[in-house]
Amino acid sequence: MLLAVLAVYALGTAGAAAAQNIGELIAARVVQGASLSILPLAFAILREALPPERPHVGTGMVSGVVGAGAGGGLVIGGLLADHFSWRYRFVLGVVLAVVSLVLVLRWVPSGVGTTGGRLDRWGGGLPGLALVALLLALTKGPAWGWTGPRTLRLFAVAAVLAALLVVVERGRDDALVDIAELTDPPMLMTHLSSFAFGALSYVFYVAMPRFAQTPHDAGGYGFGATVTVAALLTLPGAIAVMPASMAVGVASARWGSRSPLVVGFVVAVAGSAALAVAHAAMWQHLASYALVGAGSGLVIAALPKLVGELVPLSRTATANGINNIAGVGVAGASIARSRPWPRGAPAARPRSGRRRRR
Repeated sequence: MLLAVLAVYALGTAGAAAAQNIGELIAARVVQGASLSILPLAFAILREALPPERPHVGTGMVSGVVGAGAGGGLVIGGLLADHFSWRYRFVLGVVLAVVSLVLVLRWVPSGVGTTGGRLDRWGGGLPGLALVALLLALTKGPAWGWTGPRTLRLFAVAAVLAALLVVVERGRDDALVDIAELTDPPMLMTHLSSFAFGALSYVFYVAMPRFAQTPHDAGGYGFGATVTVAALLTLPGAIAVMPASMAVGVASARWGSRSPLVVGFVVAVAGSAALAVAHAAMWQHLASYALVGAGSGLVIAALPKLVGELVPLSRTATANGINNIAGVGVAGASIARSRPWPRGAPAARPRSGRRRRR
């Protein structure tokens, strides 16, 4: 499955690099969406292939690499966008996907824990359709109006499909979406934690580069930075992710599995608050986001560890996949646009409390 996902991702990335219009680019990005399943698959493989005392080490390392890679990708993508073409970012993605295919073929063992069973098409299709309706409503709601007929219809479709999913999956012995597992209080709180973390991450990935690239005279803030410089502001946070993730196993063994998650959120919130209070200079962004990165490293390694402790081995990939969707998809779209974004940069609020005139 990991090889198949990497191959699909490589094809989608190649299609994005060759896209001739926005429609083709969006279609290619849809195919690239298969890559979201790489991480839960990796966690399942680690839990199966490593000795019982070592999966938490592998999970922490993989989580750290993902966090550090996201920050490094912003920097490399900025360099390519500033000096070459946006297409080269996708070309690089194809190269990395091919390299990953070779490494998986060479080093990752074949699965030994397959359990058989039928493909649950309803369990795969209904959540996908429900999420499409929900995310489209959340994304377009500010423009259409939250009480507009199209928005309300989409919310209704999402609710009906979710209800149908519950009815269908409760009657299956090999359900892809285990409703009892999903509503179990510890698992539910783990998914809600992923949702909160997804919202936190999305804010920084969107707001920090936009803030840095905004010319100061356009809105009373910003540095007028290039894409590369804006990405470099996130680098300390990306670097901090790796050691923080690696520390989760030791911290869990000493203080319990929940402690890294709680501490991670506290540290990330402290960094967020620091940046909200002081953000006029680049060094303040660097220092605050380093805190956010350290907290993020703890959270992203603690979540799959908690999920793995709550489900049997055969459910590891699916449960982590649902956890990823809660964080990456739903949380991101929920805060993507709280209102229609005006042209240009929004004005900063002056110290006196009066809004600056445009």
